[in-house]
Amino acid sequence: MPPRDSFDGWFSDRFGRSDVMAVLEIVKYGNPILRKVAKPVDKVTPELVQRTEDLFDTLRHAQGVGLAANQVNIDLSMAVISYKETTLRLFNPRIVEKKGDQHLIEACLSVPGVEGDVHRAEEVTLAYLDEHGVTVERMFHGHLARIVQHEVDHLNGILIVAHFSTATRTLHRKALERLKAESCGGRKSV
Repeated sequence: MPPRDSFDGWFSDRFGRSDVMAVLEIVKYGNPILRKVAKPVDKVTPELVQRTEDLFDTLRHAQGVGLAANQVNIDLSMAVISYKETTLRLFNPRIVEKKGDQHLIEACLSVPGVEGDVHRAEEVTLAYLDEHGVTVERMFHGHLARIVQHEVDHLNGILIVAHFSTATRTLHRKALERLKAESCGGRKSV
């Protein structure tokens, strides 16, 4: 292994790219940042676009389809989505319209081992800044609409457990208590 200061050059020579993969730690249920509304992005900068690359690296490593910045302890309103042929970098996303209904089982990288039925809109119109700082308004349907809603919820401090029925929360109570205890150093209320 090369010395740390020459690692980037070694990595580029060996793998043909100059950026080093950055897999960030995904925070778990119980971490207070997950219940907080994320701070808006003032301006999309090259540094923030690079942070979205870190989010994508983390997302691929975790084998997920969406990741909000607060899930990796970054208090900014930005998220990434990678689903089938769609790859999105979202800054300050907000849902401006919802239509229809869908109910499906949903899971979350910040709440591992817990899943449940979540009611979402079938179609959403999302307004956001893209990686160039351009305001975009785009409509999403079906599963992609579900992913968008999930990530926007994260940025608004809402976790999937808030959408669960009382019975589903009760079913997962012990898992949620364990996750919260691990994340918060022993506090157990769900």
